[in-house]
Amino acid sequence: MSIMNEKKFGRILETGMGFIMSWVLNTSAMYLLGAPMTPATVFPAWVGAFAIAVAINYFAPVMDWVASWTKRIKNKTLEYVVRVLIFSFIEILFNSVWCMYNSGNIVYWPAKFPILLAVGTIAIFISLPIMVRVATACAKK
Repeated sequence: MSIMNEKKFGRILETGMGFIMSWVLNTSAMYLLGAPMTPATVFPAWVGAFAIAVAINYFAPVMDWVASWTKRIKNKTLEYVVRVLIFSFIEILFNSVWCMYNSGNIVYWPAKFPILLAVGTIAIFISLPIMVRVATACAKK
């Protein structure tokens, strides 16, 4: 029977969700702003958004902080949903600022943030079951 490395699982899970969420946010922001959607414009902007997601996950372990905030919730399913919602908000906040700044339209950020928050949160909740399976497989000792 193999044992799971919890820290490795968390890092893989957060990085995978950051990968998907940064792609969705970047392309959504570009679409909402009417930016040209070519590989030459989408890829560099996504790389920056993903770098921010990775930096947040590794230099400021958001899920570790959020876990300490939500540990008093008795219902474990509710605790995890709240944890992912807080994680999503923090990730999307920083990533959406990057996406809007990178496109030169930071002035529109307050108007576009609610849409990006909704799209990013949906992307994270859709990717969560997939990334849990991937992270579980990768984190076995």
